[in-house]
Amino acid sequence: MKILAVGHEASRTGAPILLASLMRSFRDDHNDSVSILLGGGGPMVADYSAIGPTHTIDVQRQGIFSKLKRALKSESLDQAKRVRYWYHHNNEPELIYINTVAAAGAWEMLQRNVPRSVPVVVHVHELQSIIDQYQSVFDLESLLRRCNVVIAGAGCVKSLLVNELNISHQKIHVVHDWLCRDIVSQDVSSQRQALRKTLGIDASAKICISVGTLDWRKAPETIPMIAGHVCKRNEAIHFLWLGGTNVDHAFDRLCIDAKKLGVAANVHFLSAVEDPTSYYLGADYFALPSREDAYPLVMVEAAAYGLPIVAFANSGGATEFIGDDRGMLVPYLDTIAMGEVILRWARDPSLALKHSNNAKRHAIDNHSREGASGQIRKLIRGVTIR
Repeated sequence: MKILAVGHEASRTGAPILLASLMRSFRDDHNDSVSILLGGGGPMVADYSAIGPTHTIDVQRQGIFSKLKRALKSESLDQAKRVRYWYHHNNEPELIYINTVAAAGAWEMLQRNVPRSVPVVVHVHELQSIIDQYQSVFDLESLLRRCNVVIAGAGCVKSLLVNELNISHQKIHVVHDWLCRDIVSQDVSSQRQALRKTLGIDASAKICISVGTLDWRKAPETIPMIAGHVCKRNEAIHFLWLGGTNVDHAFDRLCIDAKKLGVAANVHFLSAVEDPTSYYLGADYFALPSREDAYPLVMVEAAAYGLPIVAFANSGGATEFIGDDRGMLVPYLDTIAMGEVILRWARDPSLALKHSNNAKRHAIDNHSREGASGQIRKLIRGVTIR
């Protein structure tokens, strides 16, 4: 099958990582011919190019002015011509696979070239704030009506699409995010020692890790607050945020909070890395302080590496993953309650071990690439074999 995958960018974050994993599976396991159209660049462009012909356009700039351009009946002609040429030059696909609503801008430039007979699948990984953001610029409802199948990254995503965008529930199928890296046994003791050396902390210290970008949805500003509560009662617990960069002094501002709360020595911020495996292996607990996260890949990865998880209720797919015994849910944005869970794990290692074992088993048994790829492949075959 000839598949054109449409992504929003090539950052090393959840949705682009998942798209590369899925398209690699389609190419290797099913001999599909894969081409990729990206609405922006990033460090994963080389990864995509290794999978199939890859073309990048500047949708971010296009999106900012798209409403004005539509009002003036004008277009970004150069980019549109390049997209049209690239589309036809790559032998016109049998399926369009759009990964995330953030790729709506790339779809707007592509859609005029795609016959109605070509099926379209949209994979939605987002919740309210991101959908609102892109809906204000691009016509998401039109895209979701045009597509043949919607894949929702979590049950909460499906509920949002049905209740807020009036998409038929029969069109939407839930496929949870999957593990994109092989989970292999490693020497945990050496990883624990190395991470503590990197942070300059005592070898016996406990580490609660969080992984994510620095945007509003991920709520990194809650980490100093959680630490402020925890470290007053247990100074041996440290907090590590892995992700983002110190561009525009983002880390510096968060460190000011930690300093004012008296926990500067216990709160650490490190820039994003290509592979966070060694950080998971070196940590003891995983905190997911997101306000809004459909089904974060980092949550599944952390669980697969044996970390117990604490998250806010009503924040997204963490509720579906954690369930009754694979971690702890606390009231939305209740940083004191989240801190209490971490303190409880430190006091009761057997409870932490129970949660980590249950989460690890659930992550590995129910989040394989093969399983997710098989589910998605079955949905695709349902719209391409008519």
